[in-house]
Amino acid sequence: MATKGIRVFQGTIREYTPQTVLFYPLGMPDMTNRNAPVALGMRASGWTALAVRRLEGADTVELPADAAKAEVLYPIDLGIEVRAVPGKLMVRFPRPKMACVLRL
Repeated sequence: MATKGIRVFQGTIREYTPQTVLFYPLGMPDMTNRNAPVALGMRASGWTALAVRRLEGADTVELPADAAKAEVLYPIDLGIEVRAVPGKLMVRFPRPKMACVLRL
């Protein structure tokens, strides 16, 4: 599993890292709140990625995003679902304590 994540980083993300600006689409995380999801974004010219983590809260994380679509870059085989609605991205995790990396 880790090998797949390294391949995604090397083949998709690494080329953008020198020019990315980090942002927190849900605000700064409170790691003491196990019910609140955590999200970190990376933005470069023409490219955006989000890392989203569900701890123990609701199974669907709602993110503010103006994306017509989004795709799960990693992991692609755990049943994580992403849906774009006007002004939002909905990420559904089948179990607690899961995370994913998305490309918008």
